[in-house]
Amino acid sequence: MLKKWKWLPVSSEVNFTVEKRTLRLDFCMGGESTEQSQKDCIQQTKLACS
Repeated sequence: MLKKWKWLPVSSEVNFTVEKRTLRLDFCMGGESTEQSQKDCIQQTKLACS
């Protein structure tokens, strides 16, 4: 997935600088039921990245 990601530079300047990005991957597994797992996953995607 990451190898196929089309990264675009923040700036179009000729002088390249180090660019830092944060990538968040959410995985939803387990739970009492499939419905509960999906509900938990939806709630997790609403959490702020810090």
